[in-house]
Amino acid sequence: MTLLEVRNEILGIDTEIIKLIKKRLACADKVAAAKREEGGSPVDAVQREKVLKRSYEMAKMA
Repeated sequence: MTLLEVRNEILGIDTEIIKLIKKRLACADKVAAAKREEGGSPVDAVQREKVLKRSYEMAKMA
């Protein structure tokens, strides 16, 4: 594989990552809207900790 081919592969991966981040942010907006509708607190420390722990564990396995 040439350097240009590898760089293009990385560009494709980066594009996919950005699309997934955008999709995740849209979901987070939906969560915030649901919390407002249900009268919940905008910050959920327990859920935040779960997400961080899950992300850390997934990163270790990658």
